[in-house]
Amino acid sequence: MICPRCGKENPEGNEFCFYCGAKLKVESSDMDDSDTFETIGKKEKTVKNKAMQTRKKSVIKKADVKRNNLIIMIGSLLLLSAILYFTLL
Repeated sequence: MICPRCGKENPEGNEFCFYCGAKLKVESSDMDDSDTFETIGKKEKTVKNKAMQTRKKSVIKKADVKRNNLIIMIGSLLLLSAILYFTLL
């Protein structure tokens, strides 16, 4: 039996992939091809949604880092200008 996630061959009768741990499909005679394609389509959509969520999180993290860097730079400039102002008085 071939794993749908990693594509490696597993012994018949295994419920989960030995290599990646994914649940292996159980072959049944009452299942037709349309059910198989429908299931694959749902899995692809799920994978795409997870990828988009991960991408959005990384974009948000980058924005947070840029904002934090800007705040630190402005704070440093204010502190430096205050120090120079009071030392030159």
